[in-house]
Amino acid sequence: MICVQRFSRTLALLLFFVALSQLPSFAADVRFRVSLPAGKQPVTGRVFIAISKVDDPEPRLQVGFWRSRAELLGRDVDLGPGQSTLVDQFTLGYPLRSLRELPAGDYYVQAIFNVYTRFSRSDGHTIYAHNDQWEGQQFN
Repeated sequence: MICVQRFSRTLALLLFFVALSQLPSFAADVRFRVSLPAGKQPVTGRVFIAISKVDDPEPRLQVGFWRSRAELLGRDVDLGPGQSTLVDQFTLGYPLRSLRELPAGDYYVQAIFNVYTRFSRSDGHTIYAHNDQWEGQQFN
């Protein structure tokens, strides 16, 4: 009896996941291309996309654990003049993990670029990080 119960639970769980994979996904086709205009200096940093149902305040100002009114997706990039990067369903986000979890609807979207500074450490390693300008690491 135990084997049959385990099998039926496993089969039910498998069928549930197969059914979920067959559902149409609104966000499967949603993607954002963020470009660095021609004539600009190359930059290294992180591109963020803030997505919100409301525009007041603007989406980037809604990001934070105390507000949680906006979704935030981001990825590290090295962009040269005229180059772009893609933020899509495979880009990690918060509080939703990706665009795949975004329900259908109308949204306000804002791109943010956090420029990194190159730091050459005394141990010979080079890192790129946000250079705090006494703003308290407020990237947005």
